[in-house]
Amino acid sequence: MKNIITTLFASAALMTGCSALNQSPKENGYYLSHLNSCGPVAVEKAINGYYHKRGIVFAKNPAPRDEVSRRIQDNGNGWRDFMGLFHENASQVTCPHEVVEVCKQYGFKVVSTGDFYKLDSEKDIALILLYSNLLEWHWVCFPIDKNIPNWYGDSTKIVKVFILEKM
Repeated sequence: MKNIITTLFASAALMTGCSALNQSPKENGYYLSHLNSCGPVAVEKAINGYYHKRGIVFAKNPAPRDEVSRRIQDNGNGWRDFMGLFHENASQVTCPHEVVEVCKQYGFKVVSTGDFYKLDSEKDIALILLYSNLLEWHWVCFPIDKNIPNWYGDSTKIVKVFILEKM
């Protein structure tokens, strides 16, 4: 009986320790920290930038970041849910396949290219995933965001380049 009580107390301590204190808060089933994270922000910039380059003006933002985030989260990502249990920053992550899928939902396809330096700022709109170290990943939008190759200084690595095209 003593072992059972000890096990229950140990389990309770693990369930309510630091990991429980660092969980990412949700509202209406959505991670709040994801709503304004770099993935949804970059997608919003890219879609709006695509239309702006073509002289198309909307009375209402066609892809607001909070809506983009909700669509991403609605598609599900078990990894984000699992890691979000342990640290709130994990819920901010947007994976490349999620960017591709949400762009499709807005009527865009993404064309993966391996060379950032071949992008044309006059015609291309691209979503770019940057990396510096294990904890430093960031989505940016070309050509709207500036100094992309040096985002993290000399340690910046360009991981993915996705050019947006209307379907």
